[in-house]
Amino acid sequence: MTTLTSCTSSKKMFQLRKSEEFATQPLKAENTLIKEETAHLPACVQKYLEYTGAIGKSKPQNVCIGFDAEMYRKPGDKPMKSHSLQYNFYGNYSRLFLMKARKWAFLFAHCIFTKMSRQSFR
Repeated sequence: MTTLTSCTSSKKMFQLRKSEEFATQPLKAENTLIKEETAHLPACVQKYLEYTGAIGKSKPQNVCIGFDAEMYRKPGDKPMKSHSLQYNFYGNYSRLFLMKARKWAFLFAHCIFTKMSRQSFR
């Protein structure tokens, strides 16, 4: 895992890394999930994939997740509002995560870039 820190803002670094990942991992032809590919998974996971209708649908190549949250240092404190954005790429496994938060008048941004080998998931 690599935490990015530099004179460049975290948001700019995040945008740069995101552009690089999309350039090096363009979308490929759709690949459909078939039941035989789930045989090695626990029965409850196989059942869930069937229940959700994932079998017979395209496998995701990347995903973007964004969410807002309120974080507390301790019970009774005023919340620190934050917004997070995460991109996951599945061809050459990588994850980009950017969190922006504001506490009092200060704006914090933190960017994390993770590159993983396929062996990490076996």
